[in-house]
Amino acid sequence: MESVDFLKVMTYEMMNRRDTITKHHAGKVGSRESLHNYIKNGVRPDDLNLGFAFYTKFYRTERHACVQSPIGCSTLLMEDPRTGVDMEHTGAFAWADDVPAEMQASFYKALREGQYDNIGGGYYYWDADQDIWWSHETPSSIEDKFGLVRELGLGGVFAWELGADGPEYSRLAALNAAVGGSRRKKDEL
Repeated sequence: MESVDFLKVMTYEMMNRRDTITKHHAGKVGSRESLHNYIKNGVRPDDLNLGFAFYTKFYRTERHACVQSPIGCSTLLMEDPRTGVDMEHTGAFAWADDVPAEMQASFYKALREGQYDNIGGGYYYWDADQDIWWSHETPSSIEDKFGLVRELGLGGVFAWELGADGPEYSRLAALNAAVGGSRRKKDEL
């Protein structure tokens, strides 16, 4: 890497409107795989920064397709494969935003009843009433995902985007705590 000092690896948006099955948009396993792709292609781990998402995403699923297993189940077609037009079956909003009226009931259920997937390393909720898959990072999932910094010897972290986490800034606080807890004590005279 002769031209840049570091790379910010966007380890979020790993599920998007071109996908056809549910998965974590910012999960730990997908993040590890992304980082390993850079490392195996010659990028030093300490030149890589791990990304975090300070917003939530949702995707519409096939009617009751997720009953058996919400992870890996079919979504509605989210992008026209011929034209690339958004089919309006997915979306995102910041924690600082007002929750769209038509999403409020489902979103608040996702906050109350969501869970962490210990296998894929991501927080999610599938709303069986409205067939909506929710995927976002929480303070505890941020703490877990931050473990990749130590595990792989990464150079740092970043988030998209600071203002989106307001007004509570709980994700920023979790990330700051993780960064602060990972610093080595300096012996300065």
